[in-house]
Amino acid sequence: MQAHLRNFTRATLIAGIASGDSQCDVEAGGGIWGAPPAPAGGRLGVLVLADDLQSPGAVEVIRYAGRTALGGVQYRLTGLERGCEGSAAAAWLAGAHVLATLTVGAVAAPGANLLINGDGQIDQYQHAAGAADAVYGPDRWLTLADGTGYVQPGIDAVDYPPGAAGALKWTATGSGNRFGALQIVEASACAALLGGAGQASAQLRAKGTGIATLKAAVLAWTGTADAPTRDCVATWNAAGTTPTLATNWVYESAVTTLALGAAWSTPQRIEGVPIDAAGAKQIALFVWIDEAVTAGDLLLLAGVKLEEGPRCTAHVPASISQEQLRAFRYRQQAALSPSDGTGYSGVQVNNTNATLIGMDRPFPVRMRVTPTIIWRGVGDTPGNVRNRLTNTEVPISSTTHVNAVSTGTVVLTTNPAVGDQYVGRWQVDAEL
Repeated sequence: MQAHLRNFTRATLIAGIASGDSQCDVEAGGGIWGAPPAPAGGRLGVLVLADDLQSPGAVEVIRYAGRTALGGVQYRLTGLERGCEGSAAAAWLAGAHVLATLTVGAVAAPGANLLINGDGQIDQYQHAAGAADAVYGPDRWLTLADGTGYVQPGIDAVDYPPGAAGALKWTATGSGNRFGALQIVEASACAALLGGAGQASAQLRAKGTGIATLKAAVLAWTGTADAPTRDCVATWNAAGTTPTLATNWVYESAVTTLALGAAWSTPQRIEGVPIDAAGAKQIALFVWIDEAVTAGDLLLLAGVKLEEGPRCTAHVPASISQEQLRAFRYRQQAALSPSDGTGYSGVQVNNTNATLIGMDRPFPVRMRVTPTIIWRGVGDTPGNVRNRLTNTEVPISSTTHVNAVSTGTVVLTTNPAVGDQYVGRWQVDAEL
């Protein structure tokens, strides 16, 4: 959680509030005591309600998203989140104390984000049109749909909230269907969460007429570790009804409804989720639109985070270099465009003893497992490399010695000639 704090904040409630109220009016104290600060830059204000300053019998931690001046030293705090950090939402009488004090959540160091590409900085897939169900893109995110080809995944490097480094984007290319996104965390990264507690947070924005709410839940996979079913949805069910999950997928958290609007939301949270499903091997974050969309609708997510611990902590964007390396553990490709000689592996042949040509190149990071590999020459046809001397595509019969750290050797269908120069673009996949 990003918190906005100001020392010497002290005020009182002007009027009583109920436990479910989402706003309150306060009057700042005099002298050295200042008013609650106005949140900015995606941060939330954090305050404590108390019935007595010397010997409090009841306290409640609240967060607030906005502050409006009412005149003089009176203010209205809006977008309240009640009963935070393990406190209980309660009814408070007029005159109750409102003060800034250091809470655990406000000063906690940011927890490690188990998700990769939560700000949509990396998209090696670059889907040019609507995607099929349960395909990857952007990196590490599976796009799920109750149909095929009517939602286009991508990223947005322009429209994102303060404190984020980009945004994930899904564009509806058809009407009448629903869709979602899923990121599955590798088993080795889930050890700290299994048997403990997890939290998720994100900022949201929608554009268009067909999207009003987003549903979210933390899931657990109870099947074989690192062999999950990519499509976690067995049946989407009717609008407003929670999807039925595929075998070995279970809901760890209650389904949370997140309100979408034309402007970026403050961080939305799912906190205190016990990761205790019997036989759980991995966890995942699942978000979905629970209503029929209209062509042209956009869903944007930023600052998406899944972490271990009792409460959400601040989202601190990783650098694009860090995110790229983390994504490379699951997918890598040498070049996105077939420009001859750019981003390629290449070799010059010095003998004609065999059809093997050593186009071995090390990967920048170790991949999750030995990947599948696809070679392309200058064109986009898979299974070729390019002979630059004859300017022709040469078919590959197989590859050998591919492993988690390098591309291995290419086996051609015909013997090369001495002096031949071959180049190729490689794409490797070790996704879950």
